[in-house]
Amino acid sequence: MDLPDSAPQTPSILRPILPFLACGLLLAGCTGEEGQTPGQRANATVTSPSETGSSNADAQNVGSAAATSSVETGPEVTSSGPSFSSPAEDSDLVEIRRAEGPGVPSLPDSSASDPTQCDDSWGEETNGSVTWYTFDQGTIDQGDIHCSYGIQLNPDRVEKITTGAGQYFAAINTSDYDASASCGACVEITRVETGASVVATVVDECPIDSNPKCVKGHIDLSKAAFLELGEEVEGYLGQRAGRDTIEWKFVPCAPAEPVSLRLKEPDNAYWNEVVVEQSQYPVALLEVKVGDQWRTATRGAYNYFRPPNGEMGTAPYQVKETDMNGTVIETELTLSAGRQSTGEQFDCQE
Repeated sequence: MDLPDSAPQTPSILRPILPFLACGLLLAGCTGEEGQTPGQRANATVTSPSETGSSNADAQNVGSAAATSSVETGPEVTSSGPSFSSPAEDSDLVEIRRAEGPGVPSLPDSSASDPTQCDDSWGEETNGSVTWYTFDQGTIDQGDIHCSYGIQLNPDRVEKITTGAGQYFAAINTSDYDASASCGACVEITRVETGASVVATVVDECPIDSNPKCVKGHIDLSKAAFLELGEEVEGYLGQRAGRDTIEWKFVPCAPAEPVSLRLKEPDNAYWNEVVVEQSQYPVALLEVKVGDQWRTATRGAYNYFRPPNGEMGTAPYQVKETDMNGTVIETELTLSAGRQSTGEQFDCQE
């Protein structure tokens, strides 16, 4: 599926009207029936004999939208979704986006760079449900996930996450996805009756518009993560499925490396967006310094932060990231491809 161009190389005189000329919003449908056309996401939930009288696959699964643009060479493939634009986002007076969903609680009233108190968990769900999926069921073009993280196949793996060595990941329902605020958050899922549990990283959205299972509280797990909770043929767990109780909560991740940033268009000096990866706690705010003024970036549904009009200032760029606890990391970002380490992590200060 062809995507709109995100931002051409544009002279400064045209920058004020750039978003209206160059940016578009595309959230592709993710679910299809048998015989679906290329570019549609497959739905294939594995069901148990007790559910259907056989162990045949039914309809399942996770949703993503088409994504383009590799930013690293070699086996790792990273992706970026289409640009997001609106007059409100492009105003110089952008309102700080403080997500109210369970993935990212509101920032503290007074953000501090050395927080003394951090939550061990948040956003608990006591009536959850889980299914499982694999990338070959519809995650096409290596990178077709809403959070714009790179993926690898055989085995299914998301780059730069540590849960299950990259193999324990999740597509969370639209409500709890919260317009990408939950991207990169870790979630601990427990099957109450057996005590089995697993921690997975949110990397995608399970869209209610195309998958009726993706109600609030539902999580579509990677197959490897699901197998920590039950058997493959069970396929669908939770009270809604009539099979045990699933509870889950968000927990801090355990990244192996410092927080990293990646530019969406590493060869564009006139317009850009930034994605944050490998954070211990969810990112709540990103700011870019243009001249002597810090400007708040707006987070798009594909998890990229875009400053007003896409203007980053003059490279090297000054970028400031704030996590849900108010911890601040300020770093310098060059106009270059690939992940750039901040050298720091969102550690909770005891």
